Amino acid sequence: MWSRIRHRRLQALSLVALAALLTTSLGLGPLYQRAMEQAYAGSVLAGATAPERGLVLRGQDRDPEELEGLVPAGVRASFSAPRAYRYVQVSATRPSGGTAIGTRLYTVADACTRLHVVQGRCPSEAGEVMVSVPDAEQNGWALGARVRVDEPRDPVSPSPPAHGRVSVVGVYEPSGDPDWLAAPLQGRVGVVDMDRGVLTDDWVTAPATMDGPRPGDAWGTVTNGAAFPLGPSVDHDELLRLGPAVARLAEQLRRPDAGAPVSVTSSVPSFAREVATGDDQGRTTVVVLSVQLLVLVAVVLWMVLVAAGDDRRGELALARLRGRGRRGAATYLLAELLPLTLAGVLAGALLAPVLVRAIAAVMFPVPVPLEAPDAYLVSAVAAAFAVALVVLVATLRAVREPVGSLLRAVPPRGRTGVVEVVLVAFSLTAVVALVSGTLEGPLATLAPTLLAVAAALLLARGLRPATLLVVRRLLRGGHAVAAAGLVSAVRRPATRRVLVMVVVGVALLVFCVDALVTGQHNRENAAEQANGARYAMDVQASEVSDVIAAVAAADPDGQHLTPVLRTSAGAGAGPTLAVDPVAFARTASFPLSDPGRVDWEDVEAPDVAPLTLTGAELSGTVDADLSFRGVGVSQAAATTLQLQVRLPSGSTPRVDLVATPTTAGSVPFSAYVPCAEGCVVTGLGLKTPPGLEVSGTVVPHDLSLSGQPVDLGGAGGWRRASGDGGVVEPYVDADGALGLNAATTGSAPPFLLNAWVPDPVPAVVTTVVDDDFAAAGLGGDVPMTVVGRLPRLPGGTTGARLVDLDGLLRRSDELEATDSVQVWSDDAGALDSVREELRARGVELGDVTSVGELRTTYDATPAAWSLALSVLVGGAAVLVTVLVMVVATATSWRARATDLAALRMAGLPDRAVRRLELLGQLPVVVTGAVAGAACGVVAAVVALPAVRQFTEAPEVDTTDFSTPWALVLAAAAAALLLLLVVAVVASRWTVGRARYDRIREGG
Repeated sequence: MWSRIRHRRLQALSLVALAALLTTSLGLGPLYQRAMEQAYAGSVLAGATAPERGLVLRGQDRDPEELEGLVPAGVRASFSAPRAYRYVQVSATRPSGGTAIGTRLYTVADACTRLHVVQGRCPSEAGEVMVSVPDAEQNGWALGARVRVDEPRDPVSPSPPAHGRVSVVGVYEPSGDPDWLAAPLQGRVGVVDMDRGVLTDDWVTAPATMDGPRPGDAWGTVTNGAAFPLGPSVDHDELLRLGPAVARLAEQLRRPDAGAPVSVTSSVPSFAREVATGDDQGRTTVVVLSVQLLVLVAVVLWMVLVAAGDDRRGELALARLRGRGRRGAATYLLAELLPLTLAGVLAGALLAPVLVRAIAAVMFPVPVPLEAPDAYLVSAVAAAFAVALVVLVATLRAVREPVGSLLRAVPPRGRTGVVEVVLVAFSLTAVVALVSGTLEGPLATLAPTLLAVAAALLLARGLRPATLLVVRRLLRGGHAVAAAGLVSAVRRPATRRVLVMVVVGVALLVFCVDALVTGQHNRENAAEQANGARYAMDVQASEVSDVIAAVAAADPDGQHLTPVLRTSAGAGAGPTLAVDPVAFARTASFPLSDPGRVDWEDVEAPDVAPLTLTGAELSGTVDADLSFRGVGVSQAAATTLQLQVRLPSGSTPRVDLVATPTTAGSVPFSAYVPCAEGCVVTGLGLKTPPGLEVSGTVVPHDLSLSGQPVDLGGAGGWRRASGDGGVVEPYVDADGALGLNAATTGSAPPFLLNAWVPDPVPAVVTTVVDDDFAAAGLGGDVPMTVVGRLPRLPGGTTGARLVDLDGLLRRSDELEATDSVQVWSDDAGALDSVREELRARGVELGDVTSVGELRTTYDATPAAWSLALSVLVGGAAVLVTVLVMVVATATSWRARATDLAALRMAGLPDRAVRRLELLGQLPVVVTGAVAGAACGVVAAVVALPAVRQFTEAPEVDTTDFSTPWALVLAAAAAALLLLLVVAVVASRWTVGRARYDRIREGG
């Protein structure tokens, strides 16, 4: 047997390699899936904070030991030792007096060892506290200070709230340990809570303080807690078990019959659901890709074994003629092929874990243990059984031929088989199902194989007549060598196999490269869309004007920075983004959107000089000619002329000037206006009692502010206003004084706005809305008008719209709790500059997120990892194609070398001989590669939209499935170049063995 193997070393190595590839392909699915599960679970836990990973139980009528006992042993085993803590909610009087601040008297066992005491000492006696450095700096606490603390009043308790005094004995640096689950609350200095007012960091105290504010007195409410940090060894399987168990615990403790109420806080159940969802999504894609490669390798192994049987036709015929019969001939063939293929199975079983380990080290963001799940062991046994079965079937096929047929050097060519017809029909039907949407999801990744198989079989069937036409043209032109080479290519038994494999291999590679690059591009688009710009920095600003001033100082030309104010959703769907439009167009990222479609100058606030006032007393005369009617006519004397101004703080109060006369005439007035530090006049209007309908004119004359004349301008500087309350228009009397002409309906009349104030506010929208609509502004909905449309806005959700921040602030500067402010930048240096400017203005800085960070989170998901597996599948497909070409050479080189030697003896030059042999392979390789590339591109266009790109789809869709031509063509060219090199080397290797002694061997 070994002598026969040495005689066909190249063929033997190919069989071992293919059997190893088949086993690796079969084991790759369960191994990669398992590694992906562990990686996703590890990355989800690694990206969570300690409180999110941990388990916290809190109750007011249960001590910490009792809380610890509520956790079942099976759940507790997955967590580290619990940390017990206690706290009391109190309010403290500041040293400077004024409004009290809210905090917690907090005690935890390891506070003095974990916190860094920068002044004083750690509390040890009842009534001693330690405050944080930011708290001491902000609120002026000094060592030794005695501070009154009061419990909040309990509305259902008849007892008065407890109160007492505590002594400040130390100042601590807030803990920087992110894994300290029971750490005191920090980062709350100056934060405003809707229920408790201004807050500050926890005050760390001694355990004895929890007994009461004074000896013999007790706190009304002491909250006890037990915090369980998640154990470091929790893996994928334990997380999936632990999540439902924690959810059941929380549900049990919420029941009315569970005793004193206990709250359970943990994100472990949501993490388990997230990981389980990722498992299901990734598993299907991995299985489909692995099965695709498995089927490909299995078919190739069958083809190679058939070729190996054809290469031994003479030996099998000789065994039959010597009386060994078909069984003896089969034993002869199995004794050579079965050990080779089983050795390949063993090699593949050992190679698969090593390969997955190498992939995991490169691809996954967290270390992954090397495991051999039961499915992998089953796959190894199945691979051995499948390989043995394929070898047996190929052997039986070879020995069933009559001896006369075996004596022929070339097997008789049969007609198109039923199997081939069925395979073509099935493949084309499946492709049609993909196009029509019937076949979708991960099964769509079968598209390149199905399409390539159908195209390759049809191409192989039409290759012979097409080649004959070309050969006739070549012969007429006197190109006999080229014609002979093409004829040689068509008549070779292995030509069809090589052609089919080249088409399928290149198609798979092109499709996989397209899928990988498209997935990366879509994740990059999603990160850009979600972040808005390359960098986005959160800021906590009480006044937006501080942020605008800081941005203007750091980037005067608006090249790299823009403030972004995001309002809550209003009348329209989605939030409003208020920005500097021109700077926004330069700085923001616009995935799949063209900012050039919008004239950003149209979004800007009106270029009108503001009407400014400086002073505190406004005086003048008001001429009125009004008529009254309606149910409120008895209160006509309450009709008042108002002036709306915008203060430097951004607020827009309306100031009562004078009650208008009920009959035509004039009335002098003198009114206080809050403009001592300057203000801008934004509106003029009437305030009327409910139900009173007013019509007529009101004109202020001879206005002066603190002795200086005031001119309200002409009618062109004011905007007509209309609404449910009626219509108000600018009016100029005979003396040229500006006033208003009103016709109200009984409800609150609209206000006449100065042209400096945008009304309606120009907006860029992302959904179909009327040209004029209302949407969220500052302090409520504002009228807007469409000046541009984009399919999506950077950083915006579905239905978002964009307006000019300056224009929006001219109407109001009243931020709501749900409004947020950011600074966007496309340059790290500019971001550093604006940080300094914001700090100089006392603006608190938040986190900075980058597109790269968001992209990393999208990359660390099963959807991305399963798509990355496609590159391995594509590379393996090309490798299998190379092996098929090598095997084709190994099984036919002797006959080819003999033919070429005869041609050389007949006088054909060596150069012509090399050319003839090369032309026997090049047309097949080139034709197959071009057809395969076309199939891969078409399959990607058809199938990729049905392949999941994200484990959890972003709210705004930015997926783009256009073909990345540069990389796709580069991959196809690389595959073609590799196959051409293999063809050239194989042809030269065969020609090099076309010696004259081959003719004697052939004879």
